[in-house]
Amino acid sequence: MVLRRSSVTTALFYRPRETVLHKLNPLTKLAMILIITAVLFNTDNPIKLAITLTTVLILLHLGKVLRSSLVLMTTLLPMFALLFTVCALSWMYVADKPPTTAITIATLITTRLVILTLSLPILYSTTRLSDIARSLLLLKIPLSAVLPIILAYRFIPVLLRDLATVYESQISRGLSFRTKNPVKIIKNLVPVAIPAVIVATLRAIDLAEVLALRGVALKKVRSRPSITHYDVLLLAVVIAIATIPFTT
Repeated sequence: MVLRRSSVTTALFYRPRETVLHKLNPLTKLAMILIITAVLFNTDNPIKLAITLTTVLILLHLGKVLRSSLVLMTTLLPMFALLFTVCALSWMYVADKPPTTAITIATLITTRLVILTLSLPILYSTTRLSDIARSLLLLKIPLSAVLPIILAYRFIPVLLRDLATVYESQISRGLSFRTKNPVKIIKNLVPVAIPAVIVATLRAIDLAEVLALRGVALKKVRSRPSITHYDVLLLAVVIAIATIPFTT
């Protein structure tokens, strides 16, 4: 199990490039992710999930962030394996489901989360934070609602990077995940989870203090992100693909 800070930083932070995906309106990309999420949690057909995954991969390729996104998924693969194990055991021993049913449910849940996580760089890696804020404010969304969205957008990759730092620190102290026993793996995760939660809490406290000292105010929006034919075309394609699970 290896969690590298460079992989998290490369895949989830904005990377300025001249691609079709970078030129799209932030709201278009946000709409794409929402559509993909709706499709994922409204189907359990493997073929339909494969179509959704293919769509995500194509979009990532258009933004030239496919490689970094796959590196991130490779880094997070052990965590998804752990999630699968916990889900399967929970359904077998807590919900008292047959092993076949439990494995099927765990596979479905894990697959959905893998595809959803893979779709996040569509927005994260191709959109400036300021552009997202302007777009949401231009939709007349109150600042009190925009601010939590922007903070969540900004701090997801930061918290993942902090998690990678804690993980690497604990590995250097002798912590090992080289075991096939799921109980031992979960037990070994405790020394990683507790410091990560503490670091996240301290960051939240610091952020609250900064906002209180400076006052929560954004500059007046002076420019409106434009809607181009690329926005209309790609959003139409995603919507068309998204309707497949409901019409076939």
